Amino acid sequence: IPLIAASAVYRGYLNGKMRFGAVAVSQFIEAGMKLIIGLIFANIAMRAGASTDLIAAAAIFGITVGSLVTLLHLIAATNNCKSEYISRQNSKSCRELVRKILRISLPITVSSGVISLVNVIDLTVVMRGLEQNGYAENISTMIYGNYTTLAIPMFNFALSIISSVCISLLPVLSELAAKKKEEKFVETLTDASGIVAFFALPATVAFASFSNEILIILFDQGSVALGGAMLSLLSPSVALIALLTVINTSLEAKGGYTVPLISMSVGGVVKLLASSFFVGKTDLAIWGAPL
Repeated sequence: IPLIAASAVYRGYLNGKMRFGAVAVSQFIEAGMKLIIGLIFANIAMRAGASTDLIAAAAIFGITVGSLVTLLHLIAATNNCKSEYISRQNSKSCRELVRKILRISLPITVSSGVISLVNVIDLTVVMRGLEQNGYAENISTMIYGNYTTLAIPMFNFALSIISSVCISLLPVLSELAAKKKEEKFVETLTDASGIVAFFALPATVAFASFSNEILIILFDQGSVALGGAMLSLLSPSVALIALLTVINTSLEAKGGYTVPLISMSVGGVVKLLASSFFVGKTDLAIWGAPL
């Protein structure tokens, strides 16, 4: 956790300096090390006859090793791009810097926290709704597990590409907003929206039309029927969240940090109320979760 937190700070600095290549390399290192080291340690544990929980722990240890190597790479990359700007920043008072950072980061952090909190509450709402609909607890767990392990990961995969575009877009738009280059700001935002649409719209169509075929590539054929149907119901959200992400990025670049927080909070409350109604009080049951 502290390694990932420190890496986030370095990535934020490198993004602000528009050193996206160094950030991309760090993400490749992190993902690769997690996979390779995790598999190596899990294999060693299996050959040693370790219990299942220890084998899982050995696999998870790849995350720690990957995070450490990633942090070392980011430190080296940051040291290579230091400039006079850093020394000018250091001349400011600590209190002034902390106040400025909190003013920017708190609304964004709370927005992320709202999403995580809503997802946790949604788990409880859906499980209780299924039980109210007459499903036994073990059946409810199996159905919800199918939703969260098949439909949701594929849905999030499409969104991760969109988020990556917007992460690199934010410092560019922030610079243009600070320099009051309105025409260039709109032009850049329009170009970015086109890139996001290039990924989001085909994903929406593919998930709506070929969800089973997509899931069969990764999962056992017998388990994809339910997950595929729920992925189809989720598909319109890809385009909507893509648009929402671009709008939130432009608002943050303009300094409107609280507007995304308010909109995400309202959306989260509506999602929970809708899930509670559809899953627990109608015959839709689990189909109400993606709806």
